[in-house]
Amino acid sequence: VCVLYAATADAQPSVVRATVMVLVACAAVTLGRRALAYNSIAAAGLIVLAINPEELFQSGTQLSFLCVMALAWLSEQSQARRQPDPLERLIARTRPWPVRLARRGAGNARRLVLAGVVIWFVICPLVMGRFHLVSPVAIVLGPILSVPVMLAMASGFGIFAVGWLFPPLAALLGRMCDANLAFMQTCVDLARQTPGNHFWVAGPSDGWLAVFYGTLLAWALVPRFAPPRRWCVGLLSGWIAVGLLAPLLTPRDRDRLTCTFLSVGHGSAVVLELPGGRTMLYDAGRLGAPTGASRAVAGYLWSRGITHLDAIVISHADADHYNAVPALLDQFSVGAIYVSPVMFEQRSAALAALRSAIDRSGVPLAEVWSGDRLDAADDVLIEVLHPPRRGVLGSDNANSIVLNVEYAGRRFLLTGDLESPGLEDVVAEVPLDCDVLLAPHHGSASSDPPGFVAWSTPEWTVVSSGRGEVLPTVATAYTSRGGEVLSTSTRGAVRVEFSAAGIGVDCWHAVK
Repeated sequence: VCVLYAATADAQPSVVRATVMVLVACAAVTLGRRALAYNSIAAAGLIVLAINPEELFQSGTQLSFLCVMALAWLSEQSQARRQPDPLERLIARTRPWPVRLARRGAGNARRLVLAGVVIWFVICPLVMGRFHLVSPVAIVLGPILSVPVMLAMASGFGIFAVGWLFPPLAALLGRMCDANLAFMQTCVDLARQTPGNHFWVAGPSDGWLAVFYGTLLAWALVPRFAPPRRWCVGLLSGWIAVGLLAPLLTPRDRDRLTCTFLSVGHGSAVVLELPGGRTMLYDAGRLGAPTGASRAVAGYLWSRGITHLDAIVISHADADHYNAVPALLDQFSVGAIYVSPVMFEQRSAALAALRSAIDRSGVPLAEVWSGDRLDAADDVLIEVLHPPRRGVLGSDNANSIVLNVEYAGRRFLLTGDLESPGLEDVVAEVPLDCDVLLAPHHGSASSDPPGFVAWSTPEWTVVSSGRGEVLPTVATAYTSRGGEVLSTSTRGAVRVEFSAAGIGVDCWHAVK
C-alpha cells in the first residue's frame, strides 16, 4: 500500500524516504530483526540518491531528513531512560481513570512540545542559511498543528483507500480534511499577525552548516565520545554565535565603489555599495511575479552582509522596476525612498500596493528631480539628471529618473526605461562621457541607442534583460565606439568596481 501511495504521489523525495523506512520496518518484523532508525534513514537516503542525486541537495529534502533524524534521536533518548519503578507503576494503575487519562494526555503534550523544540532547533540553521528566516512562533505552532495535520492526512488517505468503494464515506472524509486544513490555515494566519513571529537574518554560510550538522551527527551516532553536556552546550552556543555574527562582520571595501547589476529577468535591480559603507538600491522588480526579483536582491544583499539600505531609488512607475520593493521593505531596514514627482500620478493596483507597503513600513518617501543630489559619501557624487520637476509629456518611461554617479574620476549612468521625449531632453544637454552605462529600456531599439551612445560614449554597456542575446542592431550601436555590451540574461549579474586604480568588471557567467 505504501509503495502504491508513493507511486501515486509521484515519488517525491520525502515520500520515498518514508516509504523506504516503512519497508525496512516491515522487513525487520518479518525477519525477526531490529530496525535501526539511523540505518533506515541512511537506506532511504541511498534510494533517493539513486533515483535522482540532485534531490539530496534540495532544501526540502534536507529538511525532511533532518526532521526524521531529530525524531529518531528523541526516540533513542526516550528508550535509553530508565523504566519506571514497579511501585510507581502500581500506584499509577490505582488512580481514577480521569486522572490517568489527564496524566497520559499531559505526557503526550509534553513529548509533542519537546519534539517541536528539538526539530525547530535542528532545522533552524538550515532555514536561516537557505531562506534567511527565523520563525520563533513555529515552536508554539508546531504542537497545535500536529493533531489537525494527522487528521487531515488520515482522512486524505481514507479517501484514497476506501472512497472509491463508499462514496458517502469519501464525502464525509473530504469534509473532515477540509475542516482540518481550514483550521491549520486560520492558525497560520493568526501566527503571522503575532508581533515578533519571524525575523529576517543574513544566515550562516555553507561551511558553517557543514560543521554544525557534522557535529550533531557525530554526537548522535557516537555519543560516548562526546564531551560533557555543559561543554557541548557551550561549544554549540559559541558556534551559533559565530554563524550569526560572521555575515554581519563581513569586511566592506572602504576605498572603492561597487555597482552590481543583478540578473532578475526582464526587469532591473542595481546595488550601489558606496565607499563610506552606505548602500543604495536603484530599482527592484521584474516582469511578472516579483518573487524572483526580491529573492535575487535579498540573496545578494545578505551574501554581502548588508542588512540596511540607506536609500531605494525607483526610476519610474513600471512594475518591473519596483514590484519587489514591498517584499524588501519587510526584510530590510531602509533609510529613504526616492521617486520622481510624477511617480504616483497614474492609478494601478501595483502602484497602490507599493504605496501601501511604503506607508506601512514608515520609510520616508521623497521626490527628486533634475539638479538634485542624493546624500552619499563625501567623495561620491550622485546627481539626478532627469526628469524636470514638472515631468515631461509622454509615458512614465519618459520620466525615468536618470542618475549620474561619479567616483575617483569615473562615471556611470543609470537610466531606467528612458525613452522619447525624455531621452531628447537628456541628450540635448552637454555630452556626458561615461565609463559604464545601464542601457535605457532594457536595450530596446526604441531608446535610440546610436544617439545615446554618441552622447555618452560608454566603455561598457549593461543590458538588464531576460530575453537572451541583445538585438544585433542595438549591440552594434553600443559597440560602435569601441565599447563592450554585457547582458544580464547571458552573463548573469555584472559587478563593476570603481577605485583610484581604475575600473574592474566581473560577471557571474563567462562567455561560452
